[in-house]
Formats: sequence, C-alpha cells, structure tokens
Amino acid sequence: MDVMVDANRKMQVEKLLRDRDIEFEVTGTDGSRNKSPTTGYLSPRPKSPKRTLDWKDFYPLNVIYNFMDNLEIQYPSSCSVTSIGQSVEGRDIKMLKISNSNAGNSGVWIDGGIHSREWITVSVVTYIADQFARNLDNLPENITNKDWYFLPVVNPDGYHYSHTNERMWRKNRARVGNSIFGVDLNRNFGYYWGRGGVDSSSEDPSHLNFRGSEPFSEPETAAIKDFILYSSTRFKIFLTFHAYSEVISFPWCFTADPCADYVNLLEGGTTMSKFLFSGNL
Repeated sequence: MDVMVDANRKMQVEKLLRDRDIEFEVTGTDGSRNKSPTTGYLSPRPKSPKRTLDWKDFYPLNVIYNFMDNLEIQYPSSCSVTSIGQSVEGRDIKMLKISNSNAGNSGVWIDGGIHSREWITVSVVTYIADQFARNLDNLPENITNKDWYFLPVVNPDGYHYSHTNERMWRKNRARVGNSIFGVDLNRNFGYYWGRGGVDSSSEDPSHLNFRGSEPFSEPETAAIKDFILYSSTRFKIFLTFHAYSEVISFPWCFTADPCADYVNLLEGGTTMSKFLFSGNL
C-alpha cells in the first residue's frame, strides 16, 4: 500500500515499520511532480518479477502480457489477443477478447491501468478475464451473449515506469518539448475536451491532470477510440477501473447538469453498488 505521512512524523513511522519487520521505502516527497516538503510516501520495496500471475502480488508488464497470451493458447476457441496500437514509447497496447463467436453478441469493454500507478486495477481486470476464460461454458446467458473486450493496461509506458523508476507515476510518457511530462490519458478523450475547468483538467504539462495538446493527441486514447468506433461490434457497456475511491462514476464532468440518460446510468450504477456491497460475487 501507499502511505502518506506528515514530514514531521516520517521518522516515527519508519521506526514503527522497522520494529515490526515491515519492508518499506520512501518513494518521494509528494505524489506529483510538484514537490512539497510536508509529505512523504512509503510503499513496498519492489520484489523480483514472478513468471506467473496468481493475484497474490503486483506484476510487471511482461507478466501481464504473458498471462493474456497464455489464455489464448489454453482457450483458442474463445480467447484471442490483439494489439490495438502502440504507446508513445512503442509498446504494444494488448487487448484480450473472450467470446463464444455468436454473431448476435453485443460488446462490453473493460479496461484498467489508465493511471499507471493504480496497479490494483490491472489485477481486477485480469482476474475477471481469467474467470470468464476458464468458466465460459458454465456462465449464464447474460454473460455468454456478449463479446468481452479486456484491456488490462491502457498505459503500458507509465505502468512499466511505475515498476522500474517512479512508483507513483500516473500519466503516460509523452514529451513536451525535450522533457517528459506525460499526459493524463483519462483527460485526453474528446467529448467536451478541456471544458470542465481547472478542477477537471489542466493545460499545464506539469499538472497531474494535464489533458494533452488536443483531444486524442495520445496514441493510447486514439487506439481505444478507433477500435470502438470502427468495430463491427455493438458496444453496450464501457467500464474503466480506477483505484483510491469506492465510487461508481459516470463519464460526465464538464457540467453539473445531468446527462440525458442519467436515470438509466443511475439505475445501473445502483444495481452494481448493491451487488458489490452484498458480497455475492
């Protein structure tokens, strides 16, 4: 876990962890590029990469991609892996499709890792994919009558960088001039881009919510847009997983006015919330 502590209590917390044989390291003075002398981050010391994904740890990008490829090998009739594009630094953006190949299926999109430091989202998406792939023949019709598209790591460059260099890196690895500032991919989608004010996104490259130079300026978001818009699949649901807050959010932040289908979204979100809270998973 990540723990933010007041700088005045940093030594006390370090001693507490050492006395209990809990490994840790101080990863930075702030979670953003704007350093502050008043806070510090403690996070687990990186472990050596494991070869298999068992959801008992967090794993580097190559293990995630190997997991997807292995599902395709194990279940070739229902699983297929494709690259929908390349990242800023040239890494594949890998997607897993799980389907019974029924031509009448609608589509469901599930992604994670758009904010690279939110590792738990990658774990959640891969876990769901694994359960569907291994149990597809025994799942109810309301699952099997859909094509499921899983993109566990929207932001492969940032995810890799958060494992190898800066644990709390959030954005992609886009350059502005000669410097790497990164773009918050979650703010780079085109609908009413840049219209939500400073609380929603920023034009400042050093800001955590930097939205990029224009809508879909980043290859990662452009790849998602192009795949969905030009796909023959009728997508009905788009879910993107984040961390740090137990909420179900609607993709609507440029205005406080409710969207046209607010009631439908509220009903769907309420159903999801009740089901999750019940623990009947």
